[in-house]
Amino acid sequence: MEREKILHYLRGLASEEEKKELLRWVNRSEANRDYFYRVKAAYVASRFPDSSGEADMDREWQVLQRSVTFRKRAAFHILRYAAVFVVMLGLGALAYTHLSGTGQERQQGEDIPEGAITLRLDNGNVKIIREDGSVVVEDPAGNVVGKQQGKQLVYTGGPSAGADHRPRLNTLTVPYAKTFDLVLSDGTRITLNSGTSITYPDRFAPGGKREVTLEGEAYFRVAKDSLHPFVVNSGDMNIRVLGTEFNVSSYPEDKSINTVLVEGAVSIYEARTKYSTARAVVLQPGQIAVWDKARKRAEVGEADADLHTAWINGRIIFRHTPFEDIVKKLERHYDVVIVNENTAFEDKNFTASFDVETIEQVMEAFGSGYGLKYRMEGNKIIIE
Repeated sequence: MEREKILHYLRGLASEEEKKELLRWVNRSEANRDYFYRVKAAYVASRFPDSSGEADMDREWQVLQRSVTFRKRAAFHILRYAAVFVVMLGLGALAYTHLSGTGQERQQGEDIPEGAITLRLDNGNVKIIREDGSVVVEDPAGNVVGKQQGKQLVYTGGPSAGADHRPRLNTLTVPYAKTFDLVLSDGTRITLNSGTSITYPDRFAPGGKREVTLEGEAYFRVAKDSLHPFVVNSGDMNIRVLGTEFNVSSYPEDKSINTVLVEGAVSIYEARTKYSTARAVVLQPGQIAVWDKARKRAEVGEADADLHTAWINGRIIFRHTPFEDIVKKLERHYDVVIVNENTAFEDKNFTASFDVETIEQVMEAFGSGYGLKYRMEGNKIIIE
C-alpha cells in the first residue's frame, strides 16, 4: 500500500475511499493482514506526536520502516499495543508465525505467502494450509486435535485442554478467490467463502454453549445438540441455534449482515445484550434477516436460498443486485481490485449468473449485455 494511505489511516486522517481501499487490500490475504498489523503495532509503539506536512510524514515513514524491521523479534511485546486498534477495521487478530510439527514453518515476523489459507493457533503460531498439504493440529501436550483432509480441516475433539482445562482458540483465514471447509469437534460443518476468517475452540467445553466468531461469509451445518446452543458472533449481531443449516454474510465493508435460513430455526439478537426469546428475531426456513449495522436492528423477509448459497458450488448469481454489491463480490471471488469511474452504473441493478467464467469473461458479459467499458491493469480493473 502507498505510505500516505497507511499513515493517514493510522493517524485518523484517511478518507472513506482510502479506508475502503485499505480494507480491501488487507482482506485479500493473511500476508497483507500480517504486514498491516506489524506496521500498525510499530506505529503505536513508537507513539508519534501529532504532526502534519510532507516532511513529518517522510520522517514518520522512515522511523516506521526501521521500527518494523527492528521490532520483528519483539513482536510479542508489541501485541498489547496493537490490540487497541483491532476494532477499527473489524479485522482478525494479528498473526505471527513460528510452527512446530507437521506443516510449513514461518519464523516470527516472516512474510506469509500471498493468497495462502492460514490457521492461527492459540499461541500465535500460524500454519500455512495448502490444498495438497497434510497439516496436523496438536495441543501443548502433543495430542492430535485436528487434521487436514484435502480441502477441509477436521477437528476430532479429545483431550485438548491444558492444565487449566480451557479449550484453545484457533482462527482459520481464507483469502480472496478461495473457499475452504471446516469441521468442528462437535461435528458441525462450515464452508468458508473467500475473504473470510472464523475463530473457534479446538474443542467445546462440556456444559457450555458452542460459540464461534465469524468475519466474512460462511455456510453452517450445525450438529444438533439441544443442551448446548450454537452461537455465531458476527459484529454487533449474534445468531443462536440448536441444530440447523444457514448462510451468514458478514463482511466488515458491507452495511448489513445477512442471515438466510435453509433448515431448522435460528434466533437473531444484538451482541451486547443477553439472549432473550422475547427480544430475539426468529427465522423460519426460506427467510432472510438483514441486520442493519447502523440502526442495529434486523428486518425479516422471504429469500431464495439458492441465490445466497450458490457460492458453495462456485457460482455467483445476481438478481436485481446493486452494482456496488456486484463489485464487492467479484473482487472477493476473483481476487481483483475494481475501480468504478462510471457514475452511471452506481445506481443501477443488474441480473446475471456465472460459474466457470474467468474475470475477463465476466467483464465481457457485462460489456455486451449492459454496455460496460473497462480496461485491465494487472489485477486492477478500471470501469470507464
